Amino acid sequence: MDVSPLFGLRLRTPRLELRLPTREELEALREVALQGIHPPEFMPFTVAWTDDAELAEFLDYHEMRRREWSRDAWHLELGVWLEDEPVGVQAIESTSFAKTRTVGTGSWLGQRFQRRGVSLVSVAESLDTGSAAGRLVINIMTAVSQWEREAIGERTRDAMRHKKSTGRRVG
Repeated sequence: MDVSPLFGLRLRTPRLELRLPTREELEALREVALQGIHPPEFMPFTVAWTDDAELAEFLDYHEMRRREWSRDAWHLELGVWLEDEPVGVQAIESTSFAKTRTVGTGSWLGQRFQRRGVSLVSVAESLDTGSAAGRLVINIMTAVSQWEREAIGERTRDAMRHKKSTGRRVG
């Protein structure tokens, strides 16, 4: 599907602009990410993509999302610029939107822009990472998400062990 019309999309506030980044702008956003998004001892993402010291798949990931765009499954990764400087990404995605009428979101903000008048705000959850309370809630949600991911793994391993011990086929 041709996503080129999306390059004309602009969402603006007095200080910020969100737009679909060009290849060159993706490279600039990769540099922002390489400078750090979160403290090394803390992983706020379900997929630990920031653990790759070179972020080798950063450009490929964004280009893949564009190539795989379809009417039923889409993922819009908008670059965020603060006064013409790239600062992060805000994503919105959906699968089966026509049926579910739901979307998911994700975002990241370069660490050097955090706590300097730039923050991510979730209107749906009333979260503002510019405040201590907002950061606390995000940290709690991240910890619960990590716990749930590990608990699912443990339950899956336990179920497979049980099946194996009862002679049932696994895999």
